[in-house]
Amino acid sequence: MRESAGASNDAAPEVLTGDLWLYTPEGLELGALNGYTVKRATRAALLSETEGLQNLLYEVVWRDRPLAPSMLPADFLPDPATAAARSAPYSTFLTAEGVKAEERAASYRDLERLSWSYALSALDRLGWQRRAGETVEPDALRQRLQVVAEHGRLFRRILEMLAEPGVTTEAGEGFMVAVGSGVPLPDELPRDPEAFANEMLVRHPHCSTEIELFRRSGGALAEVLLGKADPLALLFSGGEPSAADMYRKAPVRRAANRMLGAAIGALMDGLPEGRRLRVLEVGAGVGSATATVLPELPAERFDYTYTDISAGFFAAAETRFGDSGAPIQYRVLDIEKDPVDQGFEPHAYDLVIAANVLHATRYLQETLAHCRHVLAPSGLLVALENHRGEGWLDLAFGQLDGWWRFADAYRTHHALAGPEAWTQALLDAGFEEVEILGPEKPASAELPDRGVIVARGRRK
Repeated sequence: MRESAGASNDAAPEVLTGDLWLYTPEGLELGALNGYTVKRATRAALLSETEGLQNLLYEVVWRDRPLAPSMLPADFLPDPATAAARSAPYSTFLTAEGVKAEERAASYRDLERLSWSYALSALDRLGWQRRAGETVEPDALRQRLQVVAEHGRLFRRILEMLAEPGVTTEAGEGFMVAVGSGVPLPDELPRDPEAFANEMLVRHPHCSTEIELFRRSGGALAEVLLGKADPLALLFSGGEPSAADMYRKAPVRRAANRMLGAAIGALMDGLPEGRRLRVLEVGAGVGSATATVLPELPAERFDYTYTDISAGFFAAAETRFGDSGAPIQYRVLDIEKDPVDQGFEPHAYDLVIAANVLHATRYLQETLAHCRHVLAPSGLLVALENHRGEGWLDLAFGQLDGWWRFADAYRTHHALAGPEAWTQALLDAGFEEVEILGPEKPASAELPDRGVIVARGRRK
């Protein structure tokens, strides 16, 4: 607490004023009292109240009053369970994009095989002579091959990846070589990644964007590990297709975005007359998700805040969505920091939307608490996320430092988290109900690689 102005230094102050913050035992902020004030009861005041103490006490009376504009409740939105009941599985959206479930499974498997091939090719180019039976410690081998320290986690992931076709096996904290250099490789592991990529383009035309993007970044993996190539340039400006093209054009990504858009559409039935929907998109980037969400919102009855950590995306987004007539505001937001400290109103949005962005933050619980801080009472977070790792993503996007930033207890091994981890992180961050949209109905043993998370914030 801070003492009020004018208090004497040689006597107990008569008035104390301070700000109080209230937290759960886990450290989650519950609320605050600003300007909390107490006044010392002097001896003279006590003696004057001979009839009792009633005049020395304060009474706090709570009265109903309309919420401030930023605190309008979003209780008209259906609960997550209702949204889940109305949703179709991810496979339905894949089929609409011309991708059958068996074709998706086959291309997924071949992309994994291609990632093994590029991983082994990179280690060969770095000069690693494998000796069967030898056990290596990842960081020691990294230093021996002169791989830069910033790629330490990626380098370990490469050794883990090669355990899948049986080139290595995990041995405690290290790896034992099972297949030495110069001997035949396991049948599942393609000998020549470039030749195998060409075969895949014929077998899996729906996957051409991912294959072409990966062959560029995978082909340069050794140079990236040595610090001689810029992974950001390889992914975003090294030619076509770029990472931005993948999110906009790849059928598998389009299907995921359409699943997100359909989830938003299923929430729109109960908007009251005269009420405008308030939407915040986190990490909107190139706007691939925005394009499928906007048509699902009630025409002329919503306000949309398009955010990203960098304003560099905004010019292209304004060009893309400028003719839509949608009331879009563009603002910079780093969701790893409290949005209120960045000028956003607390509890001011009915919906917070995030597509393929929340996993890229360091601490999930902290990030999710920030999302909840801008949600109106009963508001919903709707997030599109990958639920299982893919080797090619680790070798392509894993060349960027941000892919490996995760440092929370929910993700001990990989940036991407499954439904159970997401559910626990959301509940720990103060959300009250969580549903994952995308699995087959009835549920199958195979978990879809993508899903839409719907979570309700606190009702009060």
